[in-house]
Amino acid sequence: MVLTIAYRAAGGKRAMTSEQGAAADMTPFYPAAAPVAQAKLPPGGRVISATPWGERLILVVEDFGGTSVLVLDPKTAKIEPLARLTSP
Repeated sequence: MVLTIAYRAAGGKRAMTSEQGAAADMTPFYPAAAPVAQAKLPPGGRVISATPWGERLILVVEDFGGTSVLVLDPKTAKIEPLARLTSP
């Protein structure tokens, strides 16, 4: 039922594919919502861990080239790299 309401509120448009972007515009549902952080994972990439760190979130992302540690600041909707671990 929730999906039907969201579908109709979006004007009958289908959800975005991963090629179009990972985040949807939520302002029609939450007018006072803050900006949404958006990042595209590399092919084969996946989030393997998400841990709170104060008011931020630490994301560990794994892909074919190694592992990245990212910091997500929800107040500014920015994702900054913290470290990149690669295999020799």
